Amino acid sequence: RGWWDGDGVAASTPSDWANAGGFQGYQYYLYGEWFFGGRGFVGLYSDEGDGRHYGWADIHTSGPRNEFTLYEFAFSDQPGKAVLAGGGEAIVGDVNVDGTVNGLDIDTMGDAIRTGSTFYALYDISADGTTEGTDGVIDLLDLDYLIRFLVEAGAGNGTEYGDFNLDGLIDTTDLTRLATDYGTGDTWAKGNANRNIDLITDTTDLTILATYYGTGPGDPDVVPEPVTLSLLALGASGLLVVRKRK
Repeated sequence: RGWWDGDGVAASTPSDWANAGGFQGYQYYLYGEWFFGGRGFVGLYSDEGDGRHYGWADIHTSGPRNEFTLYEFAFSDQPGKAVLAGGGEAIVGDVNVDGTVNGLDIDTMGDAIRTGSTFYALYDISADGTTEGTDGVIDLLDLDYLIRFLVEAGAGNGTEYGDFNLDGLIDTTDLTRLATDYGTGDTWAKGNANRNIDLITDTTDLTILATYYGTGPGDPDVVPEPVTLSLLALGASGLLVVRKRK
């Protein structure tokens, strides 16, 4: 068993965890306003025969760091499933845990892949990019599944790379967003389609947009015609010139 501090294991037992630096060193990673002498949630995990089960504990401390009162705790009955402190299982794809699956989750997933996060409960959501599952790796397949099947776009869920305004279509509106923040954008909403690799909106993102231009959800195998790439490149160049003149 272990006690979680952010993306890492703090210690192996409650006592060791409490004395590894005190509550003061961990309060910013916890749910709720938990200062020394207060009440809050801490994340837990338990390695069982079928895998790692995640959970939480509602505890209060008012004395020595290794003494506290346990009010309530819970674990998921399914391995690898993220749970919300004080509640039930997290929404699959809601990797920043704000109650909705949107562009911020795409950014957060990209960061997790780029930085090599090991917080598998939230980010390891697909083993093949098309169905929900876990494979013990946080990679592009998880990002593919998030974008193509889970993110809220238009009237449904799922879209394609390049749909920066998440309206379910990859069109001139998305091209305008990319051009507006070309060279500076670092988020999905600002035209960065590969935050899992870098934090800049550039020609790579333009190529990704061109690949799926004119498509919507469920068209992952589109191959761009050379003329499409050329027209998009010219269009982006024109928008960039206008932006510079302004």
